[in-house]
Amino acid sequence: MQSIILTQQQRKDLIRVMKRQTKPSRRLRMHIALLASDGFSPTQISRVLYCSRTTVYALLEHFLEEEGRMGAFEDRARRGPKPLLGKSTEEYVEHLVEEESPTSHGWLRSRWSCKLLAMELFKERATLG
Repeated sequence: MQSIILTQQQRKDLIRVMKRQTKPSRRLRMHIALLASDGFSPTQISRVLYCSRTTVYALLEHFLEEEGRMGAFEDRARRGPKPLLGKSTEEYVEHLVEEESPTSHGWLRSRWSCKLLAMELFKERATLG
């Protein structure tokens, strides 16, 4: 694997941006790049930052593909299957959680749990289906 080389100015800019970054995943990626430019191995980086070596290798590869641009630290599109719930179901769950209580639906609980929400969704589906 090629090593990352940062100029002094790139390093200062990256540290400045990293300190202001609010998203932990982006800060982690920036920190990985900084440590790699200091000559740390992926194993050492993963031990210091408590992440997997796969994460380190993936970031280093992406950083080299992006030719050192800040885009290397952005979130990638999610892989895997699409969510099973549609927009209307998400809105219904949000409505239940934010505007109603389980007692208004006949449950003897004051707060929603995952199990109660699932049961309420099944009830709703049965009445629509």
